[in-house]
Amino acid sequence: MLYLDGLSSWPMRPEAKDTLLEALAQPGNANSNHVAGWQANSHYEAGRRAVADLIGATPTEIFVTSGATEANALAIIGTARAVAGQTPNRNRIVLSAMEHDAVRRPADALRELGFEVVVCPADAHGAICLESMEALLDERTFLVSTMLASNLTGIIQPIGKISRMARDVGTLIHADGAQAAGKFSVDVFELGVDYLSLSAHKFGGPQGVGALFVAADAPKPYELTAATPVKANLSGTQPAALAAAMGRAAEISVKNVSRETAHSRFLISLINEQLSRGALRAERLFTSSPSIPGAAAFILDIPSTSDLIDALNTKICISNASACHSGSLQPSPVLSALHLSHDEQNRFLRIGVGWWLSEQDIDAAAAAMNDAAAKVHLATGEVHQ
Repeated sequence: MLYLDGLSSWPMRPEAKDTLLEALAQPGNANSNHVAGWQANSHYEAGRRAVADLIGATPTEIFVTSGATEANALAIIGTARAVAGQTPNRNRIVLSAMEHDAVRRPADALRELGFEVVVCPADAHGAICLESMEALLDERTFLVSTMLASNLTGIIQPIGKISRMARDVGTLIHADGAQAAGKFSVDVFELGVDYLSLSAHKFGGPQGVGALFVAADAPKPYELTAATPVKANLSGTQPAALAAAMGRAAEISVKNVSRETAHSRFLISLINEQLSRGALRAERLFTSSPSIPGAAAFILDIPSTSDLIDALNTKICISNASACHSGSLQPSPVLSALHLSHDEQNRFLRIGVGWWLSEQDIDAAAAAMNDAAAKVHLATGEVHQ
């Protein structure tokens, strides 16, 4: 099996797996005042420190969550609860049209509570339209929530520019950094964000754990299950082993970022070249915009990428949508926001590659994909000469 679905999840780094197993082998609750509890707490705090280092934060600004979904909900719903009543004239949240459901759904929950939710469109290059964003931001806005990098295209969004716009009108800003952290250098100070969500499995840690960065001078979100702001940690037992493994993945990401960035860029350029000249005749999208190393989106010369995925699903792991929407027959609101027609959406494919793949793996994957495409063309009577 060749895994090219890195925008869905990364394979777990061996070092993170070893850390997880080592920590799981030890008993103890990180809140307990005895040696086993101290050891668990040590694992937990080591994870927080490493995640803080990954994004240029301090450990006290890191709150470990069950993943980016919980982190996004904390940043959106939790912050709305925290500032409610303090600024009654600010009841607007601005999203980009490309957001994941993990951001859309908390915003929808706020809409039901009387908040105004407005959506900023995308430009022709797969990025947030800055002119539209500037027009939407005013003294009525309490929060902007946008992704740092797209989960469908890998395009890196202009968060630094949006942060400056938000500051000018006194608006808080949250970025969903799940697709970005660990894949290229991310610094919360340079981005100018108040909140940043992370997901460990997107950079080689385990599934089921993530984090929310809360800037020291930003309002502390209310816990989703409590009527008080977050303190040092979220309520409950800290997931010490998961946090430690997430931190180890963060450490390896920081250590290897230069080498892995170059390797990932080479692999994605290689598969782009091989798919564009084969039976798939792939056209890479949004080539003028910066993207995550190792990530790309394509329109293929094939009736439906679902047929290709079905033909390859025991050999090559690829996808044509967010894993949360896999198998849906409805047009994607995000792909529609990116100005892709329904026909283009049917022929859309995203690829994510990285440290776990070699040049030979890419050669084999491209050959298998082109061979499967030729068979699909033959089966549908659309043989290209």
